[in-house]
Amino acid sequence: LETPEGNIPITSSLNDALKRLRSMNETPHMQFNHDPLIIWVDAVCINQEDNREKSQQIRLMSQIYKLALYVAVYLGNEADDSQLAIQLLGKLALANIGLGGLEAAVLPPTLAKEWESVASLLDRPWFRRVWIIQEFIVGAQVAMICGEIITGWEDSDYRGTEGLRKQSRLNALNAIIRIGRERIQSSVLEHGEKSPLLTLLKLFSVTEATQPRDHLFALLGLASDTEDKSFDPDYEAPLGEIIRRYAATFVQKGRAIEMLLDAGISPAAPQLPSWVPDWTRSAPQPFLIPDPIGMKNQSSNLNAIYHASANLPPKIQYDTATDLLVIEGGIVDRVGQIGQRDDEMDILGRLSLYISDAENIIGTLSSYPTGEDVSEVEWRTLIANRTKTLRDLQGIGSNAWDGDLSEPTAQLGEAYKALKLFCWVVENNPGYIFSSDERIAFLQTTKKPYEQPLLDTRSGRLLCRTEGGYVGLVPRHTQAGDLVCIVYGSPVPFIVRESDEREGAHRVVGECYIHGIMRGEALQSKQFEERKIYMH
Repeated sequence: LETPEGNIPITSSLNDALKRLRSMNETPHMQFNHDPLIIWVDAVCINQEDNREKSQQIRLMSQIYKLALYVAVYLGNEADDSQLAIQLLGKLALANIGLGGLEAAVLPPTLAKEWESVASLLDRPWFRRVWIIQEFIVGAQVAMICGEIITGWEDSDYRGTEGLRKQSRLNALNAIIRIGRERIQSSVLEHGEKSPLLTLLKLFSVTEATQPRDHLFALLGLASDTEDKSFDPDYEAPLGEIIRRYAATFVQKGRAIEMLLDAGISPAAPQLPSWVPDWTRSAPQPFLIPDPIGMKNQSSNLNAIYHASANLPPKIQYDTATDLLVIEGGIVDRVGQIGQRDDEMDILGRLSLYISDAENIIGTLSSYPTGEDVSEVEWRTLIANRTKTLRDLQGIGSNAWDGDLSEPTAQLGEAYKALKLFCWVVENNPGYIFSSDERIAFLQTTKKPYEQPLLDTRSGRLLCRTEGGYVGLVPRHTQAGDLVCIVYGSPVPFIVRESDEREGAHRVVGECYIHGIMRGEALQSKQFEERKIYMH
């Protein structure tokens, strides 16, 4: 790029984008009333070699995008039938449909190349970058440029991408879901509201960044609570120090429980304390936590389902001198037996594993501490005693109807029995499930209400039995000998591990579901002893 003060090296992508803008005539999506046309380009307008300048500019970026007449998104040259993709996205948006209306809208067949072209378009690098969130949400008008095609973002409405998401056959499924989430977040911001930074860090954990710390900095202009100087961008301090600084500030702001729900031992981030989530990596969503879209406080939503600490207020402090998180609560049990992992298994393999695990760990019990029938404990534990849309099953009568499942809640037990029988058939006569036998068709139908909640809840988790005779679902890194811990203020218990490095301290393994102590029962036990627990 030639300037009066010398040449500036730019990427080939930026070179193509600037040439395209220079040669572009006005379109319905971009109408220019200024001559010369003033363009802000991050890579040019911010000195990328000056860390102090970058740190200062990031705090201003949301205002820059907000005041821009247009935000031009250059997706690259036309390729992989991108013209067909943009046409189809526009058609989907105008149709305002979900999966059920595809035929009525005269859209291409499911396997037509148009759908694959959309998948390819949404899988381009721009859609994966963490910085696009700010561009997408704050920009008054977003125009996408792909080769010679220019289209407004409103033509690629979330409703259309939701229809694509339901297709479930596209390779770019994750990209589609990302754009849908951003659309939802955008609608929240349009009403003048902002979400807390901790919620945004979780919501957009699937994005990518060239520098890991940008996962933190790119969201500052969108959050409601980042005025604290400890959140200031810093391109010079070590990444671990910055993440710790953020974590300590969240504790001071009373967000420690929400942070703990995402924390745990991670082989990928050994430099961080176990109570600090690594917000620079995409992590699986903990199975007990609702998706944070539109939620102002995750823990309050969980309190509607679980009450492991009997709704007692949290007592948590960060001791800067020792670098320990000090919590109040109690150790209530110890993990004894651990089930098998479900790594690299197909759905049928996972289902069979879950059933055999349950039979070995739960089915062998002669009784349960709560007095419940063991067979009922089995099916309730595997789905964390809730429906697929987080409705609590505790205390619901056998004749009560669950609108989420369109069946009596009591029939979940029958659905579990059907699933067990189906898995037995798969294991002993795999080809039989493809037969026209009416009994197989009956099992296929009867097991459905239980199957998806089981897959969603059990996936990536381990079944366990404690030394006290309780059973539950625990994080995948749990080991025999780990402890079950009640944390005041937390709706769910945690698995913690005695530290080998610091005497008297513990490490967080992750949150858990232990059947029979999710409503504060452990605190009512005569054996419960309140104590301070030191986490590192």
